Amino acid sequence: MRGLELVWGVTWRMTIWGLAGGALLGIVYGGLFGGGFGALTGVIFGGLLGIVLGLLDGVVLAAITYASPTSQTGSARRHAVTLTVSTVIAGFGTLLGSIFLGLSYHLSEVLPWVVFTAMPVLLAMSAARFATDKVAAWVEKIEVL
Repeated sequence: MRGLELVWGVTWRMTIWGLAGGALLGIVYGGLFGGGFGALTGVIFGGLLGIVLGLLDGVVLAAITYASPTSQTGSARRHAVTLTVSTVIAGFGTLLGSIFLGLSYHLSEVLPWVVFTAMPVLLAMSAARFATDKVAAWVEKIEVL
């Protein structure tokens, strides 16, 4: 399977995983630290950031998948590359979003900055790795057919 079907399949799957992961992690993380208002804020910011990063991640992963060979060694290498790229995109994008959110709260101490930046970044990187594994499994299953 190559071409438009592959690009579309990878892109929309990563976008949906980004939305779901961002909203879910945002509601849980926001609810832990801000109660009901924090959960509402978390689901909104997490969902929006998840859609944007999921779409960006999906386009990049689709390009990598499209350009890589379909042999067994090429597939293993592609899987490693996509995991790394996806984790970096999610981590860096979430770091930027977290810094923006932290600046809006006028944080001046180190611990709140760690809470607002490091924890969401680690959660987003883990979620991106999980989503990339699922999408890569779909690509490998489709390529066998």
